[in-house]
Amino acid sequence: MPGTIDIKELHVSYNGIKVLKGIDLSIPPGKVTALIGPSGCGKTTLLRCLNRLSSLIKGCKTKGKIYLDGEDIQQMDAVLLRRRVGMVFQKPNPFPMSVRENVLYGLKANNDNHHRRADYGPLVESSLVKAALWEELKDRLEHNAFALSLGQQQRLCFARSLAISPDIILLDEPASSLDPISASQLESSILSIKEECTVVIVTHNLPQALRVSDYVAFIYLGELVEFGETSKVFKSPQSQKTREYIGGKFG
Repeated sequence: MPGTIDIKELHVSYNGIKVLKGIDLSIPPGKVTALIGPSGCGKTTLLRCLNRLSSLIKGCKTKGKIYLDGEDIQQMDAVLLRRRVGMVFQKPNPFPMSVRENVLYGLKANNDNHHRRADYGPLVESSLVKAALWEELKDRLEHNAFALSLGQQQRLCFARSLAISPDIILLDEPASSLDPISASQLESSILSIKEECTVVIVTHNLPQALRVSDYVAFIYLGELVEFGETSKVFKSPQSQKTREYIGGKFG
């Protein structure tokens, strides 16, 4: 299936300060990969490189290669890349429009010609179902998204990303500002869509990484320390530094 990411010798710096130092990582398709590590280790920077959002940051310089299904993302049209590689940010960012229009925003912004207005209903429903929102919002589709709770807004942003059928979804600490119930609902949504696309999630929450991810990459001081199946990394980490981080000695 599509959605394979291969990262080769990726170096990133901000205004001359090195943030990522030679990352080599292959992210498998159709799985959830969690990026873990202490604050400031480079997780979010790595995530933003996967759809070239890092290039929008002043003073950011990158060196190395990132391939999406064998194609160098630097050679891809940025708009098309970000359609294939969707992103949900740490804080919910719904648009000041209805729930329905939020879900459909990506399609309309990309001048999607495969759907007529009459076809949008099933797409809106399926996207909200995957985001565990349909039952809550099926009678509120014309309500302004700003009237939703924080948890609902974040899941709406998730539904908006899913509506354009991306190959990959990037999640940057998506549950950090949510209450436990909303966080649990979001986790269920992540698990429900991993057969359809590749998911890469940045999280400081180690129990969450253990619950939702198939693979985990531990990053420390800009370097990839360990990568492997989540259960194996948590139960028998190969690196002493990984053991210390999972054991709570630093974070």
